[in-house]
Amino acid sequence: MQNPLRNAIFLAALVLAGCGTHVPDLNELTSKKSSETPIGIYNITDHIQCEIQHAVQSVIITDIETQRLAARAKPELHQGRSLQWFENYAAQVTLTLTLEETGTVNASMSAIKPFQNGITNVNPVDKSKYVSTPRNETLGLSAAYSTKATVQETLSFFVPFSSFTNAEAIDREIANRNANHELDCRRAGGTLIEGDLKLNAWLNAVMLRPYGDPYFAASLAAQQEVSKKDVIQHKVTFVVTTNGGVNPSLKLVNLTANQSTVPFLFGQRVRTQDVIITMAPNSKGQLTPFGQQTLFSTLSNGNQGL
Repeated sequence: MQNPLRNAIFLAALVLAGCGTHVPDLNELTSKKSSETPIGIYNITDHIQCEIQHAVQSVIITDIETQRLAARAKPELHQGRSLQWFENYAAQVTLTLTLEETGTVNASMSAIKPFQNGITNVNPVDKSKYVSTPRNETLGLSAAYSTKATVQETLSFFVPFSSFTNAEAIDREIANRNANHELDCRRAGGTLIEGDLKLNAWLNAVMLRPYGDPYFAASLAAQQEVSKKDVIQHKVTFVVTTNGGVNPSLKLVNLTANQSTVPFLFGQRVRTQDVIITMAPNSKGQLTPFGQQTLFSTLSNGNQGL
C-alpha cells in the first residue's frame, strides 16, 4: 500500500474513532468556526425575527391595499379591513439545535486451517471424471463497539407584532416597497434555518381570503370574525446527515480479517435545526393560554426531542 493512501486511511480512522467519544463542539450546530459560533446563533435568531416581520407586514399591507381598492370602487359599501385584529398578535419562537455523533468499531476475523482437497468420482463408468472440493476448518471471531454523544440547545424568544404593525411602521414599509426597498431577509448563500422559511407563503395562504373580484365584495370588515384565527403555527425542521467509514481487509491462507460489508470503523454526524413559530394574541407579554397550550402540545409530542 502506498504511503499517501496509508496515511489517508490512518487519518480517517482517527477521525472516525473519535466520533461519539466526547461532547460535540457547539460550532458543529451551525457549521461555523468555534470563534464564530455566537455570531452564527445570532444570525439565525435575527433571520427568524426578520422573516416574521416581513411576513406579518406583507399580509397587513395586502389587507390595507385590498380595503382601499374596494373602498374606491364601492364607497357605498363602507369597506373596512379584515385583518386589524392580527396587529395585536405575537409570536413565540422555539429554536432547537441538535448534534448527534456516533462512532462504531466492527472487527471480524476468521482463522482457517486448510485440509487436503476432497476428491469425488462423479461418473461410476468413467473413473477419470471427478471433482476436487476444497476443505478447511474455520473459526470466526467478531467484536463490536459503539459510542454516541448528543448535544441539544434550545432557545425561546417572544416577538410582539406591535413594534412593526403600528401605522408609522406600516407606512414606512409601504414607502420602502414603493421605492423597491422592501425588507429583505435573504442572506448570501443562506441555507437551512438561515434560508427562506416560507413563512410569508404560509401566512398568505391562511390569512388572506380569496375575495375574488374586490369590486363586488361584501364589507371586508364583516369578514373579520370569519377570518380571525386563535393560533397560527409554522414548523420547519432540517436534518443533515454525514457519515463515513474505513474498512481495511486482509486475506491470507490461514487468516482473513474484515471481509464483511460492514465498515471496520464508521462515524456519523446528524445535525438537526428545528424552529417552531407559534402566533396568537399578545396577552400582557405572552401568548394567550390557548396559544401556549398549542405550543406545549407540539413540544410534548416529541417533535423537539425534549
